[in-house]
Amino acid sequence: MMVKDLNTKSDASISSISASDPLCGLSSEWEQLFHGAPVGLAIIDQQLRYLHVNKVLADNNEKSVEEHIGRPVLEINFEIASQIIPFLLQTIKTGQAVLNVEFDNSIRGRVGEKQQWLMNCCPIRNEKGEVTRISVATMDVSEVKQAQETMEKKLEFEMLISELSSTFINLPASQISGVIKKGLELIAEFLSVERSSLLEYSEDRKMLTLTHSCQAPGLPKTPVKYISKDFPWFSRAIIEGKIISLPRISDGLPAEAKLEEKYLNKMGIKSHLSFPLNLGGDFLGALSFDSVKVERQWPDALVNRLKLFGEIFAHALARKRSELELRDAFSKIKQLKDQLEVDYTYVREEIKLEHNFEEIVGKSDELKYVLGKVEHVAPTDATVLILGETGTGKELFARALHNASQRKDRPMVKVNCATLPSNLIESELFGHEKGAFTGAHAKKVGRFEIANEGTLFLDEIGELPLELQPKLLRALQNGEFERLGGSRTIKTNIRVIAATNRDLEDEVKNGRFRMDLLYRINIFPITVPSLRDRKTDIPLLVDWFINKCSKKLGKSIKVIPSNTMRVLKKHSWPGNVRELENVVERAIIYTKGSELLLTEKLGFGVSPDCIEKTSKKTLLEIERDHILKILEETYWRIEGKKGAAVILGLNPSTLRSRMRKLKISKPEPGATAHSFHGFNQNHYM
Repeated sequence: MMVKDLNTKSDASISSISASDPLCGLSSEWEQLFHGAPVGLAIIDQQLRYLHVNKVLADNNEKSVEEHIGRPVLEINFEIASQIIPFLLQTIKTGQAVLNVEFDNSIRGRVGEKQQWLMNCCPIRNEKGEVTRISVATMDVSEVKQAQETMEKKLEFEMLISELSSTFINLPASQISGVIKKGLELIAEFLSVERSSLLEYSEDRKMLTLTHSCQAPGLPKTPVKYISKDFPWFSRAIIEGKIISLPRISDGLPAEAKLEEKYLNKMGIKSHLSFPLNLGGDFLGALSFDSVKVERQWPDALVNRLKLFGEIFAHALARKRSELELRDAFSKIKQLKDQLEVDYTYVREEIKLEHNFEEIVGKSDELKYVLGKVEHVAPTDATVLILGETGTGKELFARALHNASQRKDRPMVKVNCATLPSNLIESELFGHEKGAFTGAHAKKVGRFEIANEGTLFLDEIGELPLELQPKLLRALQNGEFERLGGSRTIKTNIRVIAATNRDLEDEVKNGRFRMDLLYRINIFPITVPSLRDRKTDIPLLVDWFINKCSKKLGKSIKVIPSNTMRVLKKHSWPGNVRELENVVERAIIYTKGSELLLTEKLGFGVSPDCIEKTSKKTLLEIERDHILKILEETYWRIEGKKGAAVILGLNPSTLRSRMRKLKISKPEPGATAHSFHGFNQNHYM
């Protein structure tokens, strides 16, 4: 504590007074100095009786000078005497001065308030050097002490502000709430209050919520969270920028604040202070303090100082909100980026595929009927099952459904169930986690996830392995699935379009397809007509394919001979539109002028006469004979420009799948009727 020594000159003068002088040996000059000193002075004998006092000391003891003379120190002021007598006796015994002794004195009429004093005791010696009396000097240092404590409080306050400010610098948003709570605890301890709270406004300024609070041990936590709902007057006052200062709860609250007054009294709060947190004119919330033990004042100077803490918290909250908003924005951007990467990867893979159609071409009644059904069902989310022979353009109709739907801005994701190995199709559909199986070196997102909010096209669904059908059924019914090797259930929102060239009812009877899955996908069936059932569309299709292929091949075809068109219309087209496109493209390759030259004979096709002759055969038997014939003509070569897949208008993997289904296998060397010197058949399988 800071102390101030008494006037050393006065102490020396008092110490030098001779014991033989009358009236304590004070000369008139020294007596004038003694009584005029601004500090309390007294001379005390060895029996601790007052020999002489000045008016300052007498006033401090609230008695006259005359009442002191010759009376014991204890008799004049017991409270002071009990504090200073040990030091007086020490001076008499040791002959040494005792300096800067602090003691208290109650202030008359002010309960609990005291003055603070500083005392110096100096021995007075006779001619023999013996201590015969003591000079006592006292000074009121209450104001000095108060100023010192005020300075210390200010210094403590500034250090607390500095500590909180430096703590919030570069603090991650995730840690701001914890530091705010710690800051509230420090402020409450500094103010000697039992509760401190921080309230925040929602972004729309409709809800003021208690988000941070600390209270002294033994006090209950604040049971109220939504301030705007429970305390409307308080909430309005804060958002209007008002300071709510209540040294006494019963004073200062208006009549409309009945709810607030009832709550404060119920919680035993004697004094309350709240003020808004304002940052650049934007109200973020409020800071509040409650005193439970005693009533206390909230002077303007204190409130202004506390506003500094409010500014620190306001900046921290604003930064937290900005970081969270930025983090949320980054998260959304990342989600969009990931989705775009997935979409891009899928679209890039789709571009690699050979699409046979770009538009649906034709004006036959059969085609118009199907397009009418597409128009009706496309705007809905109903599951559609597209039926039809190979090469009729089922995928083209699936894309038409998607492009006319409300999901057209999202991709249509295709899964060909016939081209994927059975051990990989589940991973392709639902994805897998890293390490789910041998070779799973990274996480893979399945087509169900990629198609979220879009359309999933399950082509050749009749080829789906039986053991996978229950999982597909669950995904279609509930929109839920798990990745291979994962336990987290993933939800998705997709529209499903399925397609097949199989008779699924026969597949159900033969135990190769689940009846419940058939019911689930057969909500709205659409049958795409075969090309032989809409031959009036052949001229339009031929013209379309000539325009498409001529650009690609660098040819200019202007004329289609009537005889060529007649041959094309007469053919039965077992490969349907895909077969027609392949025939036209090959014709363009052979054509040298502007007139389409059809050099190949369509003998490999199944003619109407042949259909009549084989009318007792099933469609599968006819298909088997036709594929077998082409394979023999191509020496069992499947891929390449001269392979059977190109002639049949099929994808090589699709042709292999059809061969397995129709039980077509390559004969052993020497067993085939078609032999060719030096031809290595195994090379092409």
